[in-house]
Amino acid sequence: MNGKNTIFWVPFTVLWKIYVYGFEIKQTSVIFQLLRLSDILNTDRDYIGFKEDVESGIIVGTDLGGSIYYYGKGKSDTGLYVAYEGAGNYYNEAIKFADTFEDFLIEGKGIDILIKWNCGLIRPEIG
Repeated sequence: MNGKNTIFWVPFTVLWKIYVYGFEIKQTSVIFQLLRLSDILNTDRDYIGFKEDVESGIIVGTDLGGSIYYYGKGKSDTGLYVAYEGAGNYYNEAIKFADTFEDFLIEGKGIDILIKWNCGLIRPEIG
């Protein structure tokens, strides 16, 4: 990792004393809340159209602000992607930010892309 950003694991407290885990990237506004298994299993209900758009993918998290993170096949091959929750087409409107979880979590690759996404500096090319 380049040493500029550090990922910190932070337990987020939710209603009913349920704990979910995620992290925020130090000195940025990027948040990555991991989905619970029950949320992943309810993808059809909670993220309508995702499975139709991304046949080989799984939603793994959210930024708590309208974007989802998924791992699977996208326009730029297999990897980690960010897309708007409720996107018109999760496959076409997603942006790849890392090839693997190891690249992202250990090497810090893709943090720059998520910072730009979060600030509205990059958006998907539709069409």
